[in-house]
Amino acid sequence: MNRRNVLIGIGTAAVGSGAALGSGALTQVEASRSLSITTQGDGSAFLELNGQSSFVTTTSGANGEDIIQIDLGKLNDQAVTTLSPAFQIVNSFGEGVGVTVNAGSGVSGVTLSANGSTDDITTVPQNNGDVNNLADTESFQVDVEVDSTGTVSGGDITIVADTGAFVAP
Repeated sequence: MNRRNVLIGIGTAAVGSGAALGSGALTQVEASRSLSITTQGDGSAFLELNGQSSFVTTTSGANGEDIIQIDLGKLNDQAVTTLSPAFQIVNSFGEGVGVTVNAGSGVSGVTLSANGSTDDITTVPQNNGDVNNLADTESFQVDVEVDSTGTVSGGDITIVADTGAFVAP
């Protein structure tokens, strides 16, 4: 073996390993883009929340937008009280969404349902006919039942609209 063959072998091995493993010339790219965020009140956002009961009031949020608040003070003790409907959820996303409504971990004695039914709105919709599977501009009303025959405590409820959870017809 002569020097030329050794150099050709080393060169071939270097080219082959470079092709197999990549050159490593580019490891990171950073690009800045502008981001614009605006918020809307509950009555005009992508997910509209509209009070439907005298127990639901509109208050001012941190940025001055209107937000709904449910105030169930002065309910009878040892009773089951139902607000039907308490508020309405309207899909204004421009596409279908699956909506879930859940009472927070500190809330007890409160049941949330939809349109006066027993439809489970705490889970993502499984079928196109589920009440919480909303095409664009569709809505449903949320009922709130408070059972004060046991322990009752308030807190926050969470409403999630997910375009990935929508079940298309």
